[in-house]
Amino acid sequence: LQPALSANGAWLAYVGQPAGDPGGLYVRTLRGEARRLTPPGVEASRPAWSPDMARLAFVQKDARGCAVMVVSPLDGAIRQVGTCRAADLGGVAWLDADTLVVADRASPEAGFRLSRLDLETGRLKPLTDSGVAGPYLGDTDPAPSADGKRVFFVRTSTPGVADVYALDLAGGKVRRITRDNASIHGLTRGRDDRLVVASNRQSGASYSLWSLNARGSDWRRLTEDARAEYPSSSDGEAIAFQRRDWQMGLWSAPLDAGEPERLTSTSRRDRTAAPSPDGKRLAFLSDRSGSLQLWVAEADGRAHQVSDFRTEMPREPAWSPDGRSVYLSVRSGGQFDLGRVDVATGAFQLLAHTPASERYPLWSRDGARLYFIRDEGSRLSLYERAADGRERRLVEDAVRAIEAEDGVLYVQRLAAPGFWRFDRASGKLSKIGELAAVDPRSWTVAEGAIWALDGAQADQLLRLDLTTGVVAAVRSLPGVYPRAGLFVRDGRVVFSRVESENVDVYTVADRA
Repeated sequence: LQPALSANGAWLAYVGQPAGDPGGLYVRTLRGEARRLTPPGVEASRPAWSPDMARLAFVQKDARGCAVMVVSPLDGAIRQVGTCRAADLGGVAWLDADTLVVADRASPEAGFRLSRLDLETGRLKPLTDSGVAGPYLGDTDPAPSADGKRVFFVRTSTPGVADVYALDLAGGKVRRITRDNASIHGLTRGRDDRLVVASNRQSGASYSLWSLNARGSDWRRLTEDARAEYPSSSDGEAIAFQRRDWQMGLWSAPLDAGEPERLTSTSRRDRTAAPSPDGKRLAFLSDRSGSLQLWVAEADGRAHQVSDFRTEMPREPAWSPDGRSVYLSVRSGGQFDLGRVDVATGAFQLLAHTPASERYPLWSRDGARLYFIRDEGSRLSLYERAADGRERRLVEDAVRAIEAEDGVLYVQRLAAPGFWRFDRASGKLSKIGELAAVDPRSWTVAEGAIWALDGAQADQLLRLDLTTGVVAAVRSLPGVYPRAGLFVRDGRVVFSRVESENVDVYTVADRA
């Protein structure tokens, strides 16, 4: 996992996970034996070589918490150089021999930001402020330029929507480099000061490596459908990356106790399930056919592909009240728009193409309004669209909204973390409880409660009572994939479960 290639391309550091181990830091030559640098029981992540290859920086987590460490691959000497304010870091890179740039959080609820870490004093100096809060969001994957004057990084504004930015270290100015609004799983410096990203910019299901210049143009695809993540290179002559082969299906589990039961069988990945209004069918997204498409499973378990997207990337399916259509957000041309698929014919219709991205479509139960989230650049807002096309902004700073059985809207916010009840008549919000660091894709409303996956312990299902605001742990969901959605109905939770996973390290060169 998370390979890091040395400056001369001869040494590879990576995180290995033997059975029963949280993940240790290893180092090896490309054809030699691996050697472990961290003790058993200590979880390591985000390794980064120093420019002289004499040291490795990495993140360490154990019973005492999270810390930034530096280790010598030669003699194994380890020392702590910094601490984490939250449970993890979103990346580590060397600015020079005495300084790291890390993606840290100001608090467990905050989004990632870039900070300068002095190795001698351990002091952190914030460099960026993404303006967003929540898990997986903010500024990550720092990649300093060869001259040390800039730091390129990934900014994720909403789940699954990211772009590359550049920070000028002298003046502190942040500039947006790309406008893809894609999902990015890693960034590194390539040859001739180009950049290499792992992005799903042309496929909703798979991540490929792409090379681009520092202005965000001249894109070159380096791998084909390689499921590539975490690229690492110092010069682009050799780029190490991890390839993840995994299988994920839809499962159902009782809320009280009992073993999960399989709902779908596939050799690929099924995710983001949504029940039809009558409860007899299940819409979900899957890459069974090679690209991410909308599928529908019948009551007898038979599933069939409904959509035929070519370049569009579908997200967040939601049924129409009459059960004839499934509404989605689809990414095309660098932004998300709302559309619908006719379940009987498979015909796709784009509702509108606006300058802003729109996501998380949701029909009111009475069929009178379509709710959705609009990205207005500096903020996310909840809107409603009436049958006659008129729109109204309901809530600012809203990342997702879900309607309960009684028609009441519940809203998740970023700048004001927690869950809120929205009164449509008065336009007022009332906070009902605190569930910190919950991914917007991993909660739902049903049966008098908000059900969410714990942001700190992702396999734990939590229940927030809508009346009392009391939070209680319900059960564990082994193998749950928190970014693939869930729903609760008739005393059961339906979720996406990782059934098998294998990760290997590969190398590729940017020869163009």
